[in-house]
Amino acid sequence: GAISFVIEGSSIPYLLIYLEDGSFKAYEQKCTHLSCSVYYKPGSGQILCPCHNGYFNASDGSVFSGPPPRKLPHLKVIVKDEKLFVTAPTKENV
Repeated sequence: GAISFVIEGSSIPYLLIYLEDGSFKAYEQKCTHLSCSVYYKPGSGQILCPCHNGYFNASDGSVFSGPPPRKLPHLKVIVKDEKLFVTAPTKENV
């Protein structure tokens, strides 16, 4: 499944995804083509952009097909004491 969220103090929408392998991923919820809202299709391993049929890999945000020119920006997801935290990636944790 997936849920949308916004980090306090920001206006950027993000999508937190729980993948079938038990991992969590967080991506900007705006397509890199024309900023349409993207959504996760459970069981498919894909994030979809309905505006122009863009498809992203839910595991790493890379483009599967369609017009998006680059992968989705992401946040690092940390699970600690059964709680989820997200942080902007750095060179060390990309």
